[in-house]
Amino acid sequence: LTQQLLKNVTHYDDFTVKRKLTEIFRALELEKTYTKEQIIEWYLNAVFFGNRCYGVQSAALKYFGKDQSELTAAECACIIGITNNPSAYNPYLHPVANKERQELILREMYDEGYIDNEADYKRFKAQKLTFGTKEELEGDKQRIIGVGGDVTSWYVDAIIEDVIHKLMELKEVDYDTAETLLFNAGYRVYSTIDMGVQDIIDDVYSTFDHLPAGYVKSSSQDLQSAIVVMDPFTGDILGMSGGIGKKEYSRGFNRATQMERSPGSTIKPIASYSLCLDKHLVWPWTIFDDSDQVRLNGTSWYPNNDDYGNDGGVTLRYALQVSINTVAAQMVDMLTPEVSFDQLKNKLGMTHMVEPNDVSYSGMALGQLTYGETVREMCQSYTPLCNKGIYTEGRTYYRIEDANGKLVYDNVPESHAALSETTAYYMTDMLCNAVNHGTGYLSKFGSMEIAGKSGGSSSWKDRWYIAYTPYLLAACWTGYDIPQNMGSSNPATGMWKQVMSEVHKYLGYEDKGFGVPEGMKRVTICCDTGLLASEACEHEIRGNRTMSLYMRPEDIPTSICEAHVYTSICKDSMDAVGADCPEASIVQRSR
Repeated sequence: LTQQLLKNVTHYDDFTVKRKLTEIFRALELEKTYTKEQIIEWYLNAVFFGNRCYGVQSAALKYFGKDQSELTAAECACIIGITNNPSAYNPYLHPVANKERQELILREMYDEGYIDNEADYKRFKAQKLTFGTKEELEGDKQRIIGVGGDVTSWYVDAIIEDVIHKLMELKEVDYDTAETLLFNAGYRVYSTIDMGVQDIIDDVYSTFDHLPAGYVKSSSQDLQSAIVVMDPFTGDILGMSGGIGKKEYSRGFNRATQMERSPGSTIKPIASYSLCLDKHLVWPWTIFDDSDQVRLNGTSWYPNNDDYGNDGGVTLRYALQVSINTVAAQMVDMLTPEVSFDQLKNKLGMTHMVEPNDVSYSGMALGQLTYGETVREMCQSYTPLCNKGIYTEGRTYYRIEDANGKLVYDNVPESHAALSETTAYYMTDMLCNAVNHGTGYLSKFGSMEIAGKSGGSSSWKDRWYIAYTPYLLAACWTGYDIPQNMGSSNPATGMWKQVMSEVHKYLGYEDKGFGVPEGMKRVTICCDTGLLASEACEHEIRGNRTMSLYMRPEDIPTSICEAHVYTSICKDSMDAVGADCPEASIVQRSR
């Protein structure tokens, strides 16, 4: 039995003399160190009981819908009888053979004194065995933390992988052994899922009917999507989906946690904008030259904008609103790609980037990474923007206990200051502007304030939307499994809105705006000079050239813009007054 335990745990089962001798010596050493009671307990937690059950606890739940401590002697004998030959004594497939084996074991238990008297022996022998899981026995077909029948949900798949990797670390074992422990040692895992949130996600992602129109359809494959919704203040992942359509099998490829795709422009807020703001290299009103004449210091590379045009002098706030590539490139040049890469990897939890390939201008400025990032990690990377600069790692569970209820692991998420509170405020303000007037407009619902950023990889093979409200954060990806152009529309924005609008309604969150850090003052700035605006800035010939925002007192400019001055304009031509301009058409505008 000790040798069988070693085979089950090590998975070393070659048909060789060397394997057999190694197993014998290992078994002898194991029996010197541990008692027979310990070894039989480990064996029962690892042995196969048929129907994908490893360990007596999983067998008890599968065959009788109860904890192993609640089994009767008759049920125990039924289960233990399976181990002799799981195929021949499977009670579902071979009930007669299993019953004969069970009665033989009961007789042995009586003869060895484990059953006290003959009356109990006869009673256990006559007991009717009712098979089925708890849900099947009770007629309850509802899911338990997202499990429907034998097919686990995307969320449960993610928990399983998270706990397996944690057990590998805690127990210092390989993946297969940790997996066996999880399924057979009676561990209790407490999830952070909100079933109401998950139900909303499932409603949206269960069919392809909710995909917004406008993307380029493929003749060979369906457009796919993945989403993660989390509480950025606690790190709790409340719900997720790893794909659209009916989930056919457990623990398949999870697009929310396992797929790596280039994040495109969603990398800009975390790799360039926020970092430059935090280092006081720029401010929201800083003027950049968006032109094809700019040259970077650290590279000869220089990107085009998506529309292949340029806007000239633009504020940082406007550059983020319309996602200007040249400005992001200039900021990465200020920082160097190495500094941006270090921030993403060591401060913001992005672990899938590749050195040295992704330590590049295109990677850090435009999100064109070697393999990409997961939806889950992109989601958690935005937590400092939501929570006053504090990064919080996402978690699917908060506690693991053993079969006796003893704490095995208290999953307190990694949390640290990644940005200043002021930087987080400036980024939130600019991302709200991007939603209200830019690329995130279609995600708006009610009067809830939303801060968000869209993104796309080269040739529009991936489309992203990552956004947050004063309450929650969510990241959404759309694309094809085999990457191909999906057009310039962004279905991720619409999928995000469908989920988040219903989630906020379900949770009863009232519409509100983001807070302002204490001590900041509201100021109006000229968009062309970055100085305090004058009346002339507001009445410029091109329109209002001002923006208002809250600023730290030490950031407020001390000078008033003098670049805009009033002059006489012919309102018919909106040009300088000429001889052919009627006097009634002459108006005062600034230039």
